[in-house]
Amino acid sequence: MTTLDKTYIEFFADIRRQIREARFRALHLVNKEKIPLYRNIGKTIYYQQQYGWGKSIVELLAAELQKEFVGNDGFSLRKLW
Repeated sequence: MTTLDKTYIEFFADIRRQIREARFRALHLVNKEKIPLYRNIGKTIYYQQQYGWGKSIVELLAAELQKEFVGNDGFSLRKLW
């Protein structure tokens, strides 16, 4: 193995490490924001009872959110309840 090969391997490993660390930090920040979001959605759904809306409003909400935010599994009917 030449010096260039060894240097490149170390260079590549460093770049790969930087990418993985950045992805981890990004996921951590996203999850940090999701917790209060889901809590607030839950509160909002809970307080909708004052309007006399029943179970069907949550079913409608789940369907609309899933259409609007395709690929986000956090808005299924089960998860909203």
